[in-house]
Amino acid sequence: MKLEQGKIVKWENSSKQEIIWMVCDDTTKGVVIHSDNLISVGTITDNIEIYDVKPFIGAVNISSAGS
Repeated sequence: MKLEQGKIVKWENSSKQEIIWMVCDDTTKGVVIHSDNLISVGTITDNIEIYDVKPFIGAVNISSAGS
């Protein structure tokens, strides 16, 4: 799959747990926007092209609050 900036992709393990990334401007990296307790949200992951990523189709809700 060709990775492009701003695209949302997912990886799923054998237990059906997912990591969902938004691809960065450096298309070998992605920002985690959802994970099933596998990696922290907001983490920038290098070399996402080594994962068997697929296009993500669905919705991810992101909430933000001031402190």
